[in-house]
Amino acid sequence: MQVTKHLHAGRIPFQIPLSPEKSLDRFVYAFICMAETITFDLQKAIKEIKTLKGLLPLCSFCKKIRDDSGTWQEVEVYIDNHSEAGITHSICPDCLRKHYPEAFDT
Repeated sequence: MQVTKHLHAGRIPFQIPLSPEKSLDRFVYAFICMAETITFDLQKAIKEIKTLKGLLPLCSFCKKIRDDSGTWQEVEVYIDNHSEAGITHSICPDCLRKHYPEAFDT
């Protein structure tokens, strides 16, 4: 029994004749199937990656970021829309002293 496996190397399709009776052919067939699965999974993962790159135009006063369409967005909204990162809020020591001085008056 002759089996033909259709593959694509880049944009060029090619065929590998496989005969299930031969163990080497079965090994090659299994290897090709595994490689195709891994390639598919990697391509899917690459599509899901969101990375911030380059310079972000940040307002010096309100700290909003201008997106590609010219719209100004809060930093949290921009990061949520353009990356897989999540935002959590905290307060740095300088802002704690500035906004809550009573916490240091003891």
